[in-house]
Amino acid sequence: MGKLQQFGLTYDGNVNLFSQGDVIKGEVVLMVDNDKGYGLKDVKGIWIRFQGKAKTKWTTTSHSNNSSQTHTHTLKESYFDNYVVVFGRGKYQYEMKGLHLPSGRNSFPFQFQLPMTPLPSPFEGKYGYIRYRAKATVSLIRIFSNKDYKCEKLFSMTGPTLDLNQHPNTQSEVQHREEIVACCGCGCSPESIITAGLPKKGFVPGEGIYVIVHVDNQDGDETRMFTAALFQYITYRSKGYTKTKKYSLRELHLRVACPKGRVTDFNVGPLTVPPVPPSGLPGCNIIDIDYYVKIESSGFYAKLNVIIGTVPHRTVTRPPTAVASAPSANGAGIELSGLTNSPSAPPPSYEEAVGVIDRLTREGSSEDYFNQDQFVPRYPYFNLTVDVPPAQQ
Repeated sequence: MGKLQQFGLTYDGNVNLFSQGDVIKGEVVLMVDNDKGYGLKDVKGIWIRFQGKAKTKWTTTSHSNNSSQTHTHTLKESYFDNYVVVFGRGKYQYEMKGLHLPSGRNSFPFQFQLPMTPLPSPFEGKYGYIRYRAKATVSLIRIFSNKDYKCEKLFSMTGPTLDLNQHPNTQSEVQHREEIVACCGCGCSPESIITAGLPKKGFVPGEGIYVIVHVDNQDGDETRMFTAALFQYITYRSKGYTKTKKYSLRELHLRVACPKGRVTDFNVGPLTVPPVPPSGLPGCNIIDIDYYVKIESSGFYAKLNVIIGTVPHRTVTRPPTAVASAPSANGAGIELSGLTNSPSAPPPSYEEAVGVIDRLTREGSSEDYFNQDQFVPRYPYFNLTVDVPPAQQ
């Protein structure tokens, strides 16, 4: 009897990015060796399982009475799970005798329509994932148990739209003010007053984030190091439990001269947003994603929450400037300038995710599993990067 040499899935046009309601078309290809010309005998059938799902999983350990116990926390969410038979019988159908595949190349076209319901963007994390895949199986009839060979090919979804224009609060500025105080025998007085802020809260992948800083140095150090970073904060959920993980996506360092008795204004940026899923991971109920910008200096710390969307503001931000102004009653010490009208942004490209891709254990370690290429999720990315603006002194 012949032997299965190759087994794979291909999508028409090598397209692996789809939207809700799209029809996925492609073919299953099998190469059977021509030893003695027998081909592949006693085939039950060939079918494809189209599946979209989310899963979280992690473990915790509890200790009591000199013993420890490991607890597994996991939760699943299914978006679709359908079978398409391309040859013979399906997985749950009765066998039909006498089906064979000839030696050489055998191909079977397929098509499958995705659900019209909103489907979340794909995601790969340390403690969970959202995956869309087509897994093909060729099943051979055997006396005691059928022999199955499998292959799979994952694909990306565009995901629900998060239009920043539908969220007016994303165009509001955000800032943090802090007094750095020195105390001595004569009492306490502020050495410096530092305010850091953003001209708006909403951004899209490909857009640069500028942190605008205002330093009123009354009697402090004349040179300061500032660090600004964009963070992704992920929350995984199971029944009654949560697990969190954060990643630094972009980080910048800037040393600034801040003369005593003077006010110094400058920008730290751009922190260009990489290809990442939108805030909240719309459509998924067991994984949540937030983003924030952190800026630090000696004695100063600010955490500024931001929203990452999939459609940019029609009013976009030019490279901002920090404009000194008198502190107001609520403590604001800078005017954040940078909004300007602009026509709609060009459509995005879809780029592979960058950073850490921590896959959970994948099936298919045996010789009966024909692995496909490594998959990396893709997200919308806009060409909105601008040059670093000059600091305002």
